[in-house]
Amino acid sequence: MMKKYSYLLVCVAVLACLACKTNHKVSVHPPVICGGDSDEHGCKASAGYTWSEIKQDCVRIWEVGSKLVCTHAGTNQEETLLVVFSNDSTQLETFGTNKQLWTRTEGTASWTSADKKQILEQTQQGWMLR
Repeated sequence: MMKKYSYLLVCVAVLACLACKTNHKVSVHPPVICGGDSDEHGCKASAGYTWSEIKQDCVRIWEVGSKLVCTHAGTNQEETLLVVFSNDSTQLETFGTNKQLWTRTEGTASWTSADKKQILEQTQQGWMLR
């Protein structure tokens, strides 16, 4: 009698397994690799790196840059930028709303943008963007 029940239980288990069997297709997606997002310079944005023209290297701006609060002339609107200075302080690169290179006017505390449309000037009150 016990053998009949054991046999019956095995048959029920096999039938249950067969009933659950489906013909679903399994799709395989390639794994997402963290840090696999290098830009044209090899900088990994997911790790916080961006290309710096001044340093000619991938940098984390908050590690190598300085915080600069600028006032826009005429509007008194403030903008916070992160700035990277060249080793000789003749150029700087700003990271903020847009990335821009600046060249210092010799003997002054003012920098002209690469497109020559703006001037960034250090004054006694702070930094002014004209």
